[in-house]
Amino acid sequence: MNAYRVGSTMTIFIVVVSFLVLGGCGNSENVDPDLNPVPEKDEVKQGKADGLDMCAMYDLPPGCDLCDEFEWYGDGECDQGLIDEGACLGPDPDCAPVSCTDIGVGHLESDQLSDYRWLLLGSITPSTWAKDFDDFIYIDRVDQYYEPNLVLKGPGTYDLSLPDNGDMVYVKQDEGGDMKLYVAREGSLELMASGGRLQEYQSKGYLTDVVLVEAIINENGDMVPLADGNCLSLDYLEWNTLSEGCTTITLEGFSPDPGDDWEQLIYSFYSPGTGTQECNDRIDMFFAEDWTGTFDLAAIPNDDPDLCEQCLVLVEDGVGASSCTVRNFYPVSGSVYIDQMGAKANQSTGSLEDVVFREEGDDSLDGRCIYLPMAAWDTM
Repeated sequence: MNAYRVGSTMTIFIVVVSFLVLGGCGNSENVDPDLNPVPEKDEVKQGKADGLDMCAMYDLPPGCDLCDEFEWYGDGECDQGLIDEGACLGPDPDCAPVSCTDIGVGHLESDQLSDYRWLLLGSITPSTWAKDFDDFIYIDRVDQYYEPNLVLKGPGTYDLSLPDNGDMVYVKQDEGGDMKLYVAREGSLELMASGGRLQEYQSKGYLTDVVLVEAIINENGDMVPLADGNCLSLDYLEWNTLSEGCTTITLEGFSPDPGDDWEQLIYSFYSPGTGTQECNDRIDMFFAEDWTGTFDLAAIPNDDPDLCEQCLVLVEDGVGASSCTVRNFYPVSGSVYIDQMGAKANQSTGSLEDVVFREEGDDSLDGRCIYLPMAAWDTM
């Protein structure tokens, strides 16, 4: 009789313990605070700063969202610091500003002089703050003075709500005076052309739905948003600085090359000429495949003249007197849109956009570049 009671008691104990253990591994709604108490936020923040795996410390799944697990979202306290540390994924509704000041941006220009090498900067319009000082928006490539946390290496979409991306866009209000800093915490940066063999100040892209929150710079040089700061909103901003430092050319369209035995090549002379006066300059184009669609002229394999599938070459001083010295320029940026392909390889319709050429063999980026904004053709 006693043995039966002991066995029953042990069975009940095992069931209860199993239930508590299983319940303790999920969301905080199932966590018994006596067995796994909710930590203080400062403990979590310090643990993340020390490189500890805070999810594992609290028996939670890898990569967990601690603010969600411990029900810190919507508790009346902004947890942006925990989001910045990576302990929480965000966003925290407690950090959402009540209302933001709408801003516009005037002329955007590249920065070629500062050691910081901003990708772009522009003045805020209208200036609603101190009249004697300027207000600038910065789209940042990399900080040269500190070990960079981020680098805009090339085309892509950057989510500005992610902690590692927010510092890509920021505003300095009343720069030179009693300055205020705002750092992006929402929005998207679409970089359509940048990097590679383009100069640092050559790029194309746009911003959408950006919200910038008032911030300070801490002792480590990081931009830290203020929980109760003001905010700015920017609906849309686009730019194209690919032509900077380049000679801009135009052309009328392409024609089949009568001297091409393979019936592949189409060409066009361009103006103004970039070579010597007695020589003609032209652009040659051919397609190794009969594909239609949009193609990046600077991407693999089109970045290799020997392997390209949509091939483009600018030939300076290619036709004319015997004294002409031919120089070849190849695309380092740009797109080709092929709408139709005919029975022959030199029969097609399409267009080119934002093509930047650099001279073959010149890897210094200090040499000449030639820019073709747009061109269309129809050789059908």
